[in-house]
Amino acid sequence: MQKLDISCTPEVKARFRWQQYLAATLATLAALCGGSVLGWTAPVLPYLQGNAPEPGGEPPGNASTWVGPQRPLTDDEASWVGALTPLGALLGALPAGWAADRLGRRRLLLALGALMTASWLGLAFAKNSVWLLLVCRAVQGAVTGAVTVVVPLYSEEIAEPAVRGALGSYLDMMLALGIMWAYTAGAFLSYTWLALSSAALPLVFCALFALMPESPMHLVAEGKWVQAERALAWLRGTTADCSAIQEELHLMAKNVQLAKEPASGPPTPGTPLRPGELPSPAAAPGQSSAGRAARRACVAVFGLMVFQQLSGIDAILFYLVDVFDEAGTSLSPLACTVISGAVQALATGVASLVVDRVGRRPLLLLSAVAMALAHAALALRWAPLFSVNLFLVAFALGLGPMPWFMMAELLPPSAKQWASGAAVALNWSLSFVVTKWFSTLMSALGPSLAYAAFCSVCVVLGVFVTFCVPETRDKTREEIQEELAAP
Repeated sequence: MQKLDISCTPEVKARFRWQQYLAATLATLAALCGGSVLGWTAPVLPYLQGNAPEPGGEPPGNASTWVGPQRPLTDDEASWVGALTPLGALLGALPAGWAADRLGRRRLLLALGALMTASWLGLAFAKNSVWLLLVCRAVQGAVTGAVTVVVPLYSEEIAEPAVRGALGSYLDMMLALGIMWAYTAGAFLSYTWLALSSAALPLVFCALFALMPESPMHLVAEGKWVQAERALAWLRGTTADCSAIQEELHLMAKNVQLAKEPASGPPTPGTPLRPGELPSPAAAPGQSSAGRAARRACVAVFGLMVFQQLSGIDAILFYLVDVFDEAGTSLSPLACTVISGAVQALATGVASLVVDRVGRRPLLLLSAVAMALAHAALALRWAPLFSVNLFLVAFALGLGPMPWFMMAELLPPSAKQWASGAAVALNWSLSFVVTKWFSTLMSALGPSLAYAAFCSVCVVLGVFVTFCVPETRDKTREEIQEELAAP
């Protein structure tokens, strides 16, 4: 690959590696907003159906003081309020990869934050308008689906290999924290104030994330070399000297070139590149090896997305209150859901600390084994409280966060635009099916058979990880693609 003529501009100052943690944390605040969308229905739907008062209000039977919706939602309308979120996420995920390449990761995330704010404001005044309620929920779902595509791309592209797994784990942790926020705030705030306070979350995200740089990879793809150098130096801090920055930019240019037609040639020294123009790279791998890498990456990524939704996480969360009751606790449904969210968030935090030390495959295999044991225990009705918490911890350690950031790690540049959106859309489509039909499945099979089926799925997951999911710990993008392309 020909050498780029990028000078070390004096404006670039050294900073510490924590800049990468800061940028990833602020980017995943968008996932916190998405989590608040996912958790909103639990405290709000009973009120909208006329079965519960607003927090602090009188019970529905006291017509003189209780103020509810003018027309309570029917069961079918309520089911669509819940199901439109994953359905909207499915539709929002499909074009997200394309839009991220056209607008940039940072600009698209800021636009999604503004759209999320507008949808919450609309929802605040939709209590007595079913159509406005459904439209706002669909928009929120679409934004959440797009966020789960773009945030992993941004986090992967700003991170060094040594911290890529840790930063990628933040997405799932923020989703869990957002769900906890909705559960907790929904217990104390009225319908309108819950929506207005939730609208503040994307506003805070936009205000803080606007201070972060664009992905250097995207800047390279646009031919904005000086901006890419400055963004990369800001992210790398004191450990990145000028030659290291240039070398990483060269590798980024090579990756971008794999997804595009070669440009006419390298720039002359001092000549700025037009947007999208790239230097001539070294010879790319042959079509057969590139196709092999793309196929293997897609099998691993799409498979992990399927197993994440079919692992039984929805079964556990759906019957969480029943399990706690069976264990003899006197906890309220709110306390049960908050505890489950806290367990998942803490376990995901632990995963972010160890994933770059022990690797992705060991955590996925541990997750599969522990989830299978938890489902087997639940099928036998043995220690239900312990089994549920074992499952939640196991899921959060491996299968919860891994599919999101391994999607960005494994997919080659030539397939990332369409495959990332398709993989996330598959995930949300399965979530829609499970949300809409899960209770029917449980009624038909019964809890014991259903948990036994989920146990079998987790066993198959372990086999799938063993043979189809490569290790990506501490490997560069080039090393990952070379391993995938190997015969």
